[in-house]
Parts: sequence; structure tokens; C-alpha cells
Amino acid sequence: MSTTSKPRSLAPREHGAYAQLAVPLAAAYAGGHPAAAAWLFGLAAVAAFLAHEPLLVLLGQRGKRALAQSGARASGRAVSLAAVSLLAAAAGAALDRRAAVIGLVPVAFALLLAGFLVRRRERTYAGELVAAAALAGAALPVAIGAGWQVRAALAAFIGWTAGFAAVTFVVFAIAHKRTPNPASRALALFLPALAIAMADVFLGKQALATGVPLVGLAAVVVAFRPAARRLHSVGWTVAAATLAQAVAVVAVNR
Repeated sequence: MSTTSKPRSLAPREHGAYAQLAVPLAAAYAGGHPAAAAWLFGLAAVAAFLAHEPLLVLLGQRGKRALAQSGARASGRAVSLAAVSLLAAAAGAALDRRAAVIGLVPVAFALLLAGFLVRRRERTYAGELVAAAALAGAALPVAIGAGWQVRAALAAFIGWTAGFAAVTFVVFAIAHKRTPNPASRALALFLPALAIAMADVFLGKQALATGVPLVGLAAVVVAFRPAARRLHSVGWTVAAATLAQAVAVVAVNR
């Protein structure tokens, strides 16, 4: 009796990345009045994100078996999603040139992330930070397309990125069962807090709204040093803090 195995899922596996993309995007939409360009830039970002897993399969980073069994399907999926992303971004740029210009920020981070990906360094702490910046940055052109002021959008982006950087440090340490030295822990909290403070002074209060909850949570985690078995609980707490940030930044922007 023959059995057929279930086709391999080509959905992104990095669960935290879903929140890093979706929550800033949702806040960008909710904090303004999105025009067609905003929806197109959002579509471009989501399509690019969904192309990540098929690309990993094609690069052989999910193993030879995955490439052999799902390579053809991954190729078709990656090409289709890349086409959707490029066409949506081009259409959005035609409708809103200012949003397209600021959209170069996440594009730059995405290209930097591609370098980490090719060198198989995406799962390092530096790679995780670049990925967080690229994902949070996807909300930049969406925010402009929704009517945000450029200063406000940049402030929110810096806040999101700084907050994600702080929690990435602590989650990375827990997941890899590492105990960073006191200097590293202090620096991992101080630098994001400094970035948020500077953005607040020069750009706007959106930086505080998007950055403080996650940096504060990271400080609590650093203080209590939960064991690796608590990683799931920490992850859900990070998700809750991220949602709290979204509510705060929408309230500030409105």
C-alpha cells in the first residue's frame, strides 16, 4: 500500500519575523489614511517576505532532500512572489514618489540581509538585527503613503528597530543558552535606548512609543535571566509588548 507524503510547506518558519513585519505595517495603516500606494507597498513587502522560505530551499539551506523534493515548486513560488513584489513596488512608486524614496531604506537593509543569507550568516546576531531592520523598515513607505509626516515615520522606524534589537539580543542569548557578560548586556540595552532618545529629540514622540516597551521588556529579561525552557513564554511576552507598541504609536500619531 503506497502512501504519499504531505508537500513541504514553503511558508516562512521564523515566527517572530511575522510580528516584526505585520505589527509595524498594521500600525502604519492604522495611524494614517492609506491611499492606493500604501496598499501596494504593503503588498510588495508581504510578497518579498513570503519569498524568503522558497529562496532558502533553492539555496540548499533547508537541506539536499528539501531541494530535491521541493526545488521546482520553490522556484515557481519564488519567481511568482518576486514578480508580485516588484510590480507592486513599481506601481506604488509611480503613485507616490516620496514614499518610494523613503522605501529605499528597507531595500538597503534587504540587500544587506541577502549578503548574510548567501554566506549562511542570517541566523547570527548581526543577521537577526539586519533582518529586524528590514522587516520594520517595510512600514516606512506604507506610512508615507498613508499620510504620515516623514519625521514621524522615521521616528517610528528607529523605535521599532531599536526595540527589536534589544529583545533580539536577549532572545538570542536564551535560545543559544549563552550568558553574555555584564558589559555586553549593558551595551545591548544602552545603545537602543540612546537611539530612541535621539530620535525622540530630533524626529518625534513616535520613537518613544515604538521603542520603550520592548527595550523595557529586554531590561526585565536581562535582570531575571530566564532559562531556555522559558523561551516560549518570553516569545509570547515579546509579542504582547509589540502589540502594545503598535497601539501606542497609533495613538501618538493620531
